[in-house]
Amino acid sequence: MKDYIYEKKEGELLPVKWMAIESLTDHIFSSQSDVWSYGILLWEFFSLGKVPYPGMNGRVLIEDLRNGYRMKQPKYSPNVFGELMRNCWQKHPKERPTFSQMAEKIEKYIELLTISDYLDMNEPCENVLAKEIDDPSPTYHLEIVKMQSNKSL
Repeated sequence: MKDYIYEKKEGELLPVKWMAIESLTDHIFSSQSDVWSYGILLWEFFSLGKVPYPGMNGRVLIEDLRNGYRMKQPKYSPNVFGELMRNCWQKHPKERPTFSQMAEKIEKYIELLTISDYLDMNEPCENVLAKEIDDPSPTYHLEIVKMQSNKSL
C-alpha cells in the first residue's frame, strides 16, 4: 500500500468546515479524522447542499467545536443518519465509528427499508394473510397509490 502524504504548502487554504478537531488544532490526520469529514458530507447531503456551520468561520468555529458545539440533524435526515453524524463528530477519534462499522450500520438500515417491499417466498401464505388481517393498513406501494387515487375521485 502506498503512503499518501498530504503537505500543505504556504498560502493554501484549508477546508476548515470539513476538518476534524484534531486536524485543526494539532495537525493530526487519520482515517478517524476522515470519519469526521464523512459526517460533514452526510450533513451536507441531508441538508440538501447547505454549507456546513452556517454563519460560522475560522477561529470562532474551532473554539466552538472545542467547547462541544455540533450541528443539529438536518430536517431531511433519518434518525439513524443523525445518530451516525453525531458519532462521527465525537471529540476523541477513538470514540468515532470506523468506516467498516458505518458501512455495516447503513447496510442494515437499507435492508430494513427494503424488506417490506419484497414478499418472503419462504413464508407460508397463511402467515402473510394473517398479518394483513391483523394490520389492514396498506403494505405495498401499489395499494397506497390505489388508496390515494380513490381519495382524489
